[in-house]
Amino acid sequence: MPDRSGVLGRLLTKLPATHQDGYYLLADSDKNQHLVRILASGEISKESEHLHVMHSRHVELVAAGTDRLLITRQQDADDVRDVLLVLGNAEKYNECLRLGLLKLDPQSALLPQVRRSSGPATLHLRFCSSSFVNSFCKDALCYVAGFPAEQQEKYVLGAPGNAYVLQVQFHGKVAKQSEYLGVLRDRELELLTAGNDVLIATRLKPNSTVRDVFLIDGIALHSYWYGDSCLSLKVANVFSRASRVSMLEGLESARKALRSGGTKLVFCSSDFQRAICKHIPCSTIPSRNVESHLGIK
Repeated sequence: MPDRSGVLGRLLTKLPATHQDGYYLLADSDKNQHLVRILASGEISKESEHLHVMHSRHVELVAAGTDRLLITRQQDADDVRDVLLVLGNAEKYNECLRLGLLKLDPQSALLPQVRRSSGPATLHLRFCSSSFVNSFCKDALCYVAGFPAEQQEKYVLGAPGNAYVLQVQFHGKVAKQSEYLGVLRDRELELLTAGNDVLIATRLKPNSTVRDVFLIDGIALHSYWYGDSCLSLKVANVFSRASRVSMLEGLESARKALRSGGTKLVFCSSDFQRAICKHIPCSTIPSRNVESHLGIK
């Protein structure tokens, strides 16, 4: 059996302290040698395990048979910090991947750990680098989990055969009520539909990162307190720039939140009002009267 030194006879069983070019040659517990190929290597931005902040780390993506692993180091020539086995599907957000991971012991023989490891993942962390994303998704299934920065006519999230297609019905400047202070602020807004779902995506300006995605439910009520072009909508947050869950995961949480009451926000724009009233019922009665009639609190 290999010991903690990482040596079995004359064979190496664990990763060496410094990274190599191209591949590692490691032995299993039966002294059979296996090629562990290096698919990508370099400095990338990695999410920390506990505080969930991003730090620069040297990361190697390696293949041990059909398994994918990540090897992290503080810097290029440093000792191995973590060995992470990738489990499940990768979620892609622009130049980032969110991966399900299982930590392995870097001080023990690698291949026996890989063979006896199984899900579920105990960590979900983000890794950001366009070259890393391209290398990982070259021969692995990557789900598109978030919006790209560039505005498009439609967005396809998920993966082929299990896609969630969002059609853009309107985009433009809209005054949106702040969730916390209640004041109106101009935002670039997209009205989206996917089957029976109606959603809103907000950005600070065109082709900037999406800040929030809201799922809409119920009737759009005129909010004359704010102005003739203003509507009060019942919404639930699906995704925000601070989220550590994908938009598709957030949809289920948003549906539950709407069943529990959701949040009411005001949106002001004549063009937006005309667009959304094609997709959900809109009341021309002042919102306070409609809410009283419908029993909405």
